[in-house]
Amino acid sequence: MQEKISQLVMERFQKFKLAYDESLATVTNDLKLVADNKPIDTNKLYNSIENSVLALERPSDVFLFLHYLPYQVVHVFSHSLNVAILTYMFARKQNLEPSKWRELVLSGALFDVGMLLIDKEIIIKREKLNANEYEQIDQHSRYGYMLLKTLNFSDEICKVALMHHKRLNGKGYPRDVSAADITEFTKIITILDMYEAMTSNRVYRNALSPFEVLRRFQVKGFATLDPAYMLTFLTAVSNACIGNEVILSSGEIGEVVLVNKDDLARPLIKIGGVFVNLAERKDLSIIRWA
Repeated sequence: MQEKISQLVMERFQKFKLAYDESLATVTNDLKLVADNKPIDTNKLYNSIENSVLALERPSDVFLFLHYLPYQVVHVFSHSLNVAILTYMFARKQNLEPSKWRELVLSGALFDVGMLLIDKEIIIKREKLNANEYEQIDQHSRYGYMLLKTLNFSDEICKVALMHHKRLNGKGYPRDVSAADITEFTKIITILDMYEAMTSNRVYRNALSPFEVLRRFQVKGFATLDPAYMLTFLTAVSNACIGNEVILSSGEIGEVVLVNKDDLARPLIKIGGVFVNLAERKDLSIIRWA
């Protein structure tokens, strides 16, 4: 965590982290049970995730606070909880009816459970994976689908586990799944999964800044992801960054002042008393949170 955090923000973060740690314990236990083909209490799981969200005094803090959380070498559990929290926030913004809201959040918590059947040494490997290791990783979506199906989870939840690496242009896996069959829930979870993975540290790379992730989504996302869901989420991310300090490629620290609707990755920044429009300053970019 960065040292330069205001006392007020720190107090808000600590309140969130207390609830988050309890949720992480629940998610960890439940994913292990599912991986062992044992049933779980989905009401308890959902309520645990909801408690983390309700611990946020300012909902927009979620993107910053997930960044502050300690690094996890085995990231399956924290990644699943983080995606579930983002899913809850997205569902609330979409004003989904309660039953769909609950199913979507549970999908966000359970979609990656198949990773627990993959050799841990592959998951934490720092070097580039070989072809055989990639093939094993690719199987986790099928493993997750079969685990959830065996435990009688809904088709919606099972299909998210199966399809979350399939893209709308037909690329990705499983290869025998048609892009036309990708469900609405899967389209949403895929975006949140990608965002959370890219903005989190991994053994093989450091976390990317939200604005670098926004840039990558804008460059490549429209051909592979649902545009409406993507823009809804990316707009929420960029708006949440307003008022936060960031470090620029020049080494300077600036405050995000205003979102550029035509280029969400390049907002208006205040450096000292000077306003800098990154949409006009292509030589500058945001590296990370300050």
